[in-house]
Amino acid sequence: MDALDAIREFNVIVFHDMSTNSEVEGRGYIGGNLKGGSSNWFIKGGSAPASRYDALIVGGNVANNGQTVQVNNGGGVYVGGNSSGVNLNGTDGAGRSGRAVVGGNVTGGSYEGGEMHVGGNVSGGNWNWNNGAYDLHVGGRINAQGINLRNTDKVYVESRGNIYNGGQNWTVVEQPYSAPSVELPVNLPDLLTATSEELSDLAVASGAGGPVTNPKYAHESGLKPYFAADGDKKVTYFNVDASDIKDWQREIVFAALDPDQTLVINVLGKGKLDLNLTAKGDDGVSNSIASQIVWNFAEITQLNVGATLLGQVIAPNASVSLTGSPLEGSIVAKSLTATTEVHLATFTGSFAQGDVVATPVPAALPLMAAGLGALAFVARRRRAA
Repeated sequence: MDALDAIREFNVIVFHDMSTNSEVEGRGYIGGNLKGGSSNWFIKGGSAPASRYDALIVGGNVANNGQTVQVNNGGGVYVGGNSSGVNLNGTDGAGRSGRAVVGGNVTGGSYEGGEMHVGGNVSGGNWNWNNGAYDLHVGGRINAQGINLRNTDKVYVESRGNIYNGGQNWTVVEQPYSAPSVELPVNLPDLLTATSEELSDLAVASGAGGPVTNPKYAHESGLKPYFAADGDKKVTYFNVDASDIKDWQREIVFAALDPDQTLVINVLGKGKLDLNLTAKGDDGVSNSIASQIVWNFAEITQLNVGATLLGQVIAPNASVSLTGSPLEGSIVAKSLTATTEVHLATFTGSFAQGDVVATPVPAALPLMAAGLGALAFVARRRRAA
């Protein structure tokens, strides 16, 4: 898996912990713990790109304060640690149910289809397998109280003696537990951090002129930055100083793009950044343009997004907070707190270096400077290592 595959196949990639009580339309990868309240995943699984990976991968624990994590459309789940309150819902387009694999213990949850593999103990939970016969494989003990299985469902344990508080009518197969094979992405933090650094290395000297704008978006207190591709170039790089974003006004506007064009916006700077400007397409341009936009925050360590943002967000060193309006696109973060939705806008662009122009974007100009001539485009150069 390369960087392009990663941000296309996963809607959310978090290296450490994520806390959420909202929705993610595509797949999620969380290297640490998944926390927070009730959340919904893979709700547009039928529109997500094909992938060999589960709909939700959590390297640590699912610890969501007794609330439920819903995984929909037949998506599978992998939890490296302990899990509480995970629901498997529905089937995929071929009628297949998802599979859940938990390395540690399971407490609670509702599993409506698919196999369940638990390396540790099972306590509580509700298995309502209504279509076909499914199997429960457990490496430890099972507290059967409250667990409803049918005679057609099989329970695999090392010994029937590992089942207590019920389960006398279950179909039990005694055999040692063997963890199933699970496909997991490798080295995502290293891969995506290196990609972010390489994109940031394309920063160029400021040159003349100001942000790419269209005067019709100017108003008395400043400018709404206007991003457009440079002619027929396949990839256009913009370089924005984080300290200048505070001068932007109210909205970020994107011009229409050809289907094979990409905009990459490098935000240069360190520390904390509040990004509370609504992003939108120009007149007649829908939010689907998000699939052709990348925001790169290579050295930002705290990113607070409080309004609609269009595009893929790469912030590998940042603790990110998403509040207010949805994010239209995938996100890569060190850690993430999300109280708003993350929508599926699968990246269709490219990071290809063969046909790239770099465009400097300094601070927003005052209104009187808006008509001082065309913007100067300068050839890209890599920063010295």
